[in-house]
Amino acid sequence: MGFFENLGSKVQSGAKRAANKSQDMIEIGKLKLKINENEKLIKSKYMDIGKFMYAKYMQGEEVPEEVQGFVDIITLKMKDIDMLKEKINEVKERSN
Repeated sequence: MGFFENLGSKVQSGAKRAANKSQDMIEIGKLKLKINENEKLIKSKYMDIGKFMYAKYMQGEEVPEEVQGFVDIITLKMKDIDMLKEKINEVKERSN
């Protein structure tokens, strides 16, 4: 009978470890989800800061020199987008 008792004890011990490991994995998953939520919020706030600074620039206000390069790139890319949209309209008109 000692063999079966020992086997039962080992099985029970293994089941406990597996249950604990599962609980740990669930907790880690929840914590990672919260990290991702916070990172998304931070990215959103970074974008809000950028939009705010760009709006100030567009209103004629000076922006810090460190930001000026970013503002210049955004302005250039917005002009590129407008030009590309015009080309799309030209192509659409041609095909009508």
